[in-house]
Amino acid sequence: MHLRNPSTGGKLEMPIEKQVLMTLKYLASQETTLQISHLFGVTEYAFLKHKNNAIDTIYENVMDRRWLLTPYRDNGNLTRAQVNYNKSLSSKRQVIERAFGLLKGRFRRLKYVNLKDLGRICRTIAASCILHNIAVLNNELEDMLEGDDDVADDNLVANLFAENDREGSLKKIRLTNQLNL
Repeated sequence: MHLRNPSTGGKLEMPIEKQVLMTLKYLASQETTLQISHLFGVTEYAFLKHKNNAIDTIYENVMDRRWLLTPYRDNGNLTRAQVNYNKSLSSKRQVIERAFGLLKGRFRRLKYVNLKDLGRICRTIAASCILHNIAVLNNELEDMLEGDDDVADDNLVANLFAENDREGSLKKIRLTNQLNL
């Protein structure tokens, strides 16, 4: 546990583990923010602040867009290869819908997202996917949700997303060319 400067009258910092556990509890249940804040012994304001901080940190430091394949925008001038790529990508929709169904079962909060900010909604969904994958890889999901109670370094390269977007675009072009063979 880290201390803020005692001369300023600051409070103890909340450990990142507790922030992640509160966030997991929030995502995995339909409990109110007030109920969750009481469960963890923090104010509702502190819970909301740390939950949002955890989601933002997970999203910004772990999200990797190299795997994100998007369709070509159809402005009426797509090549045959691009049309084939879009059709192939579209055919995978059922697999993706099933995956989201499983995710909604694990993180019940995603069934009824009561947020208004579209960016916050996207970050919450992406953070849920990331947390789920980390838990599955480590066989720890149930342990994390039952707990009552370090995130990636803050000095990550700022242009990581731009680099990943470029790699994702190149991957899309390669797949388009392979489908055209």
